[in-house]
Amino acid sequence: MSTHILDQLAAVKIPAARSGYHDDLFILAAQGGDNNVRTHDGKRAREWYAIAVGEKWKVMGALVRMSSDMEGGMLKLAGNSRATSETLISKARKTVEAAPDFDDPTAPIYFPETTITYNDEEKAKHSYMHEKAVKTYGTPKREKKYLRGEVEVFPFETWGATPRDFATFIDLIPEYDRNIWHHLKVRARAPLN
Repeated sequence: MSTHILDQLAAVKIPAARSGYHDDLFILAAQGGDNNVRTHDGKRAREWYAIAVGEKWKVMGALVRMSSDMEGGMLKLAGNSRATSETLISKARKTVEAAPDFDDPTAPIYFPETTITYNDEEKAKHSYMHEKAVKTYGTPKREKKYLRGEVEVFPFETWGATPRDFATFIDLIPEYDRNIWHHLKVRARAPLN
């Protein structure tokens, strides 16, 4: 069995005053990797991924669900083998509270690639969201995705995107979709400690 080791957290904020959304939106990301996956030079493989997007309460709710994996030993904090779920929640709360605006050039993370995907079942279940995605982003491409089958993919160009653009993007991600990592690719601007 592998254990996922969480190395660091980073977050950015999309302010309500600039986005036109009813509340501030946040994107919480992490850098981590599994203890038994190595790079070609023998180091533990690590990557950045999005944990949650949305209002603060949604982001913290997703993090609380994720933190429960610490109790079963499936998730650990790097350098702290005695960390508890509460340790991770506290660390995430501080990270979200201190989040810079998403377009701040000093923000620790950015998003080179973002997509919204719907398979046929999701398209039927959330037809109003799918229709809005078509109106917003045009005709989607169809692709095969691992474990999801054939999906419609709506790319979202992040370079030069406004806060309103990001709010619309976040609003169109299916609410039930806990696998936010397949919508949002995350990169660090510089190595974080």
